[in-house]
Amino acid sequence: MSNTQGAYGLRPVKNQTGDTTKTTQYKMADAYVTPVYMGDPVKLNAGYIEIGADAGVDHIGIFAGCEYVNAKGEIVFSKYWTGEAGATEKKVLVWDDPATIFQVESTTAAQANVGTGYDLTVTAGEPTIGLSKTVLNTAGTTGAAYKITEIANGNGNEEGAYADVFVVAVKHGLAS
Repeated sequence: MSNTQGAYGLRPVKNQTGDTTKTTQYKMADAYVTPVYMGDPVKLNAGYIEIGADAGVDHIGIFAGCEYVNAKGEIVFSKYWTGEAGATEKKVLVWDDPATIFQVESTTAAQANVGTGYDLTVTAGEPTIGLSKTVLNTAGTTGAAYKITEIANGNGNEEGAYADVFVVAVKHGLAS
C-alpha cells in the first residue's frame, strides 16, 4: 500500500527532553494580513510573528492558533489566521521549544534520509479546515533547517512518496 498525499503542516508529537509540548504567546502586527495556518513555520519580524520562508534559520516555531478582535469588534479564536484586514489585538500561539519533535509529510523519504537535514516547502493552507499544506522537501537542502529523526510508524505509513516523518529544528531562531 502506498502513502496518500495529504499535507497537514508540522504537528508536535513529542519533546526530546521528555517534557510535554507547549505553546508560547506572541503578538502579530495589526497590519499583517497574510494568512497563517496551523502547522506553518513562523518567524519574528520586528518583534511580531509572521509566516516563515521555505528555507533559512529564522523560524522560531510552528503556528498553533490565534485570538484576535475582528473588524466587527468580536473576539475570534481560530486555529489559523485568516488575514482579515482591520483585525486588531492579534495574539498568536506558537510551538517554539527547539526540542520539540514534529511530524510532517515529506515529498519522499526512506530510512537512508534519517539524520539528514532538509528544507520545507511552504504553500497556502486549506481555509476550510485551517491546516497548513507545508511539507518537508527532501530534495531541498539550501537552509537544511529540519532534520529527520525517524520515519513515522503506523496508519499505513511507509517509506517512499508522501511518507510521514518526524523532524526536529536544527536551525532555530530562539536557540543559541
